[in-house]
Amino acid sequence: MLPGVKQPAAVSTDDFINAVGEHKPAVVRGESGFRERQKRAFREERGAEVHGLLNHSKQFPPKGVKSQADAVRLDVPPARVTMAPKARGATMTKLAMFVLLFSVAVTAEWVSIGPDGGNVQALAVDPQDGARLLAIAYEYPDTGRVYTSTDGGAVWSAVGRFADLYASKVVVDPFDAGFAYAMGQGDVIFRSSDSGASWTGYALPNQTFDFTCDPHSAGRLFAVGYWISGNYWPAVFISNDRGQSWTTRFPDSAATQRYATSVDCDPVNPGVLYVGTTDSIVYRSSNGGESWERRSTGLPVNAGITALSVNPVNSDIVLAGCGSGLFRTTDAGLSWVLVQELRRVYGVRFASGEKAYSLGYDSVMRVFGSADSGRTWQAALPGMQLGKGEVLHTVPDSPDELYLNGAMGVFRSTDRGGHWSSAHGGMRFAHISTISACPGHRNRLYLEVSENGVFKSTDGGATWTRCADFLACGNICGIGVVPRGPGDVLYALEGAG
Repeated sequence: MLPGVKQPAAVSTDDFINAVGEHKPAVVRGESGFRERQKRAFREERGAEVHGLLNHSKQFPPKGVKSQADAVRLDVPPARVTMAPKARGATMTKLAMFVLLFSVAVTAEWVSIGPDGGNVQALAVDPQDGARLLAIAYEYPDTGRVYTSTDGGAVWSAVGRFADLYASKVVVDPFDAGFAYAMGQGDVIFRSSDSGASWTGYALPNQTFDFTCDPHSAGRLFAVGYWISGNYWPAVFISNDRGQSWTTRFPDSAATQRYATSVDCDPVNPGVLYVGTTDSIVYRSSNGGESWERRSTGLPVNAGITALSVNPVNSDIVLAGCGSGLFRTTDAGLSWVLVQELRRVYGVRFASGEKAYSLGYDSVMRVFGSADSGRTWQAALPGMQLGKGEVLHTVPDSPDELYLNGAMGVFRSTDRGGHWSSAHGGMRFAHISTISACPGHRNRLYLEVSENGVFKSTDGGATWTRCADFLACGNICGIGVVPRGPGDVLYALEGAG
């Protein structure tokens, strides 16, 4: 039985003939006597001669035609050949196969066989339970499915769909895991009160680029972006009712032509938070965003603060990522020092008082780790091949554990980023742009997952392995396969050809 195919129901002779007649009008155009003979051919065990099902002529074969070879020699249409008794068993076998296939065609169901993964555009780790994850897929032109996992990404279950096409960030409420918040297309925050099954959107005052939950006050959120009115200013939006309504605060009313890009709350001291802006300025508030101080000495000019993280033990230590690298302060932002030169920093997080991680780009995209509160950094080796929109996540109370989400799916490391394994079992929503089978080896399959890469199966799709990337850019729209011994030679058609 084919995997994923229901057991075909029994088909009576009359039902079969009627079905063939219904779908093949040419069958019923002949004389009614032939239709009766078709039925008898199914009923009688022996003694009846079987005529081709698709032949509606009453005429028997001409004299001298006693076999298919005679029919070929005399140029007689095969449908007019009377089958000899010794061939009757093979004919009935073929007819039985036809009945089976016809029944399968009627009752078959499609079942996904992978590969697992796809573009996971947003991922959140539950602050109260590091094994519980929430993810939002990218499935344009449809809204993305929402998945949850309770075992660290080993198995995922779809629980609903997101309410927007895009989700740049999702956060699980630190006080009530049933609530989650996600940032949509700029000026809307979406909230779920049923663990991601359904979502409601609430308008923000203006464009937003980052947000976080207050770890000290239930239902309080901070979002950052800009306020525009002829000119534009960096703005902080504050909600005290889980995102339903917002107030606006301006860290610097004189700082025109810039906007806020990142925010993080002090996990030790209530009311303390930091905001970074596009021109490498950091602002600090000690009263929940009501007033602000500029804390930027030592930061480069016009580099843009892309990420902030406050140490969970010593909150005077803060890390800031920007276009010049990683910077560190030990005096709550009064002065900053470059600790790791990078071309770009995409994320930085403290996992404990000592351990911190960054996702950055030097010669390639990679994860960096620190074991001394961000004073020194080393590349996590051997690491994994990155560069497809990954986002880095730490896990509460497990400082050696990390997650990455991006176009390839979800990946997990338990050794501080040195080695990674896929953590997207059950996620099957990837867009497959092309698939090919190896000639002569029907179980060897190759396919291209859009924005991800080429996958290979040697067991007819039961398991899949991602092949090494062989194109610097673009997607593959066609794969040609030439078998060569134990391996294959692949020819790929890239982009539009």
